[in-house]
Amino acid sequence: KAFYNCSSLENIIIPEGVTIIGDNAFRSCLDLASVTLPNTVTTIGNYAFCGCSITDIVLPDSLTTIGDSAFSFTDIKELTYPKNLTSIGVEPFSDTELAKLIIPDGVTTILNGAFKNCKYLSNITWAKTLTTIGDNAFEGCRSLTELALPDSLTTIGSYAFSKCINLTELTLSYGLTTIGSYAFSDCSALTEIIIPDSVTKVGGFVFIRCSSLTDVTLPENLKTISISDFRDCTSLESIRIPKNVTYISE
Repeated sequence: KAFYNCSSLENIIIPEGVTIIGDNAFRSCLDLASVTLPNTVTTIGNYAFCGCSITDIVLPDSLTTIGDSAFSFTDIKELTYPKNLTSIGVEPFSDTELAKLIIPDGVTTILNGAFKNCKYLSNITWAKTLTTIGDNAFEGCRSLTELALPDSLTTIGSYAFSKCINLTELTLSYGLTTIGSYAFSDCSALTEIIIPDSVTKVGGFVFIRCSSLTDVTLPENLKTISISDFRDCTSLESIRIPKNVTYISE
């Protein structure tokens, strides 16, 4: 809590050599708008910049760990995802102004819960190297209206895009093999979904409560379908069931 609640602090330059910014280090520094991080920082602790007025920050590629709510309730509008991030806490960017996200080439995984409840996020540039989107990664990103996921993507985690309530257009990658449970649940504006033939595993309740969904095309290699995947899809008119399906469950 080195500078916790230093409400008049406006600018800080952290020198080279610093590797860890501890829990609550700059929490509630209400006027802190500018932060420069060195290329030596590896860890940003829980609530480290929570409640600050930061509008723009460059996260160095040396960064491997971001703690719980590290940047929550800040004014960050644009962000580039660090290439070497391996651990992320609970909702580190929730309740921010984040609208634009750049995931640079070299990133392979978006970690669980990374951008959960980023309610203004509307523009994402995807890495061509991305293979995995973790559980809850973009849950509650209510400003997302369209998604065209990269062909490198193989796995979408559970609840990854759940409650993206204004999502109307979804293009899934042709390299995709696995879609987790509840991945697109409560996407109430989504009207059509075509799951590519590369998909072999679809988790339970994947489209539950997608109340505007009218048309679904399932992949040819799918062998099992659960009716619960489409529970409360009250507008559903058509499901194309592939010939390889051998079992339909509740």
